Amino acid sequence: MTYNKANPNRQARRLGIKPEEPKREEKKTVSKAAVLSQKAKQAREAQKRITPPGMTYGEYMEYLKDKRQQLEEKKKNIQE
Repeated sequence: MTYNKANPNRQARRLGIKPEEPKREEKKTVSKAAVLSQKAKQAREAQKRITPPGMTYGEYMEYLKDKRQQLEEKKKNIQE
């Protein structure tokens, strides 16, 4: 039986029970370069998921912009 060092029990000490060492948490250190490379990798994966096969990300963005303009023009024509 052990007792916590932060909250010592007087009776436990009298009985000669050894104190329990407080838990030590090791701090995890990560370099900034590792974090940045991980974020860049995630961004590339997101771009791959977004773009259809055979198109680059920039081409796909242009395509979407053109589609948006066409839809807005269609909407204006319907309202008039």
